[in-house]
Amino acid sequence: MYQFEEEIVETDNSKIPKFYSKGFLLTRKGVGVMQKVRSLRVDLSQFSLTSENRRVLRKNEDVSFSIYNLPLDDYNWKIHKMGADFYRQRFGDKVMSANKIKDMVKEKKTSFNKLMVFSKKSQDLGYAICFEYGEILHYAYPFYDLSYTSKTLGIFMMTRAIIYAQDESLKYVYLGSVNSKEALYKLQFRGLSFFEKDSWKSDLEDLKRMLRD
Repeated sequence: MYQFEEEIVETDNSKIPKFYSKGFLLTRKGVGVMQKVRSLRVDLSQFSLTSENRRVLRKNEDVSFSIYNLPLDDYNWKIHKMGADFYRQRFGDKVMSANKIKDMVKEKKTSFNKLMVFSKKSQDLGYAICFEYGEILHYAYPFYDLSYTSKTLGIFMMTRAIIYAQDESLKYVYLGSVNSKEALYKLQFRGLSFFEKDSWKSDLEDLKRMLRD
């Protein structure tokens, strides 16, 4: 169950990063709709690759990365088909519909403004719907082809997004909420902190205990 403490609406993109710094994240519910959660972010001034990060990159070195503005002009129905299949198989039938993905990517019915595309040769393997403004990137809704043989494609996509943000001289990458043990896979990057009780904390062992309880 997705947990949140407070919901607001902010449609001015220039003001949205301030709310990210206070634990809010944009949601798929509509333009500017934000919820205050236990948010996770990477401070890019403290980020560098670990040996595990490098192993994941090597295993997916033939996967290319590109990023596009939303709404997407050259839209293909295969995007929402892949997304709907991914979320249904991973999280259940009612988590994310094909229509909702199409709304975010083609119809621009949310504030998300970037689509990351991960490809091998001419085949798109995965996507991530994101928000980028000023010094922040929110890596929000990733999905990928579950039939692809690499078991590390998902974490590769996240790692590659963080590298992109660092290359672009951004300050923070937000990796969504960490409200259950299913989010433990996100805790493998240097520079992480989480928002708890109105402040950012960097004790990941404390966070791991909370997620496992």
